[in-house]
Amino acid sequence: GTFPVGEIQAPDVAAERADQRERLIGWTAHPDRVSGSAATLDLIGLVFTTPREPGAGYRPLALDLAGAPDRAAVLVAEQPLTLTLTTHPPDRIGALGVEESAAFGLAEGRSGLLAGFRALPYGAAEVAPVLDPQRFGPGTLRGFCAALRLWAVQFGLPAWRTRYTLIENPTRIALAGEAVQSDGTPRGQVSGRRLARLCRM
Repeated sequence: GTFPVGEIQAPDVAAERADQRERLIGWTAHPDRVSGSAATLDLIGLVFTTPREPGAGYRPLALDLAGAPDRAAVLVAEQPLTLTLTTHPPDRIGALGVEESAAFGLAEGRSGLLAGFRALPYGAAEVAPVLDPQRFGPGTLRGFCAALRLWAVQFGLPAWRTRYTLIENPTRIALAGEAVQSDGTPRGQVSGRRLARLCRM
């Protein structure tokens, strides 16, 4: 048989992806419990410029929201991640959303942990690109703004109650009040008011 032009051949992972998606859905909160659950929303773009350790699995990333119980986060990434989340209270509902071009998993899943997710390997038609605040084209901005609108609606927040931060090569990120702390390198931040203007929201 012939293959579609330009298609990269790889092992069939459809069953694995379906299992991963079902597991994540089981850890995702009912949307009615997500809306109104946070006062502000941090979208955090992740860019990785160093290779993964040989033989390692997904990149580990620890996100600590315990110091910002009124903030929720959406991670935007393009490489496979295993996420560990810390919240206060520990059973906080819908504190984390994920936009992924690659697969992702949770180190310790629990019911209601996720606010939702969009990931290409799990069937999403499109996801947000990782936006570089210093340089971006109209196509990147269009895709990012479309995702921002979806997540703002999911959390029941206006655009000016959001914020975007780009971080390079993090393994740990913590929100402490309004501060974003990480062992990675900060690569720019966009305020909610500027996002609202850029995205015409």
